[in-house]
Amino acid sequence: RIRAVQASWVQVTDSRGQVLLARLLAAGEEIGFDNQPPLKLRIGNASGTEVLRNGQPVDLAPSTRDNIANLEIR
Repeated sequence: RIRAVQASWVQVTDSRGQVLLARLLAAGEEIGFDNQPPLKLRIGNASGTEVLRNGQPVDLAPSTRDNIANLEIR
């Protein structure tokens, strides 16, 4: 699940490289994916976004540079 605490731009790509989502999420908006991992995430405004994997928060800090997170969820 991806939850925007503040307005955030999110792109989600599946293992075949197909873009599943690429848009601005409004503050308070939450989305989920039933696709099989791995999923690649690119998040603008990483500090204003929460990512949950199996109900557990994912630490975006190691994958973030200039408030843009690039990570793969497995």
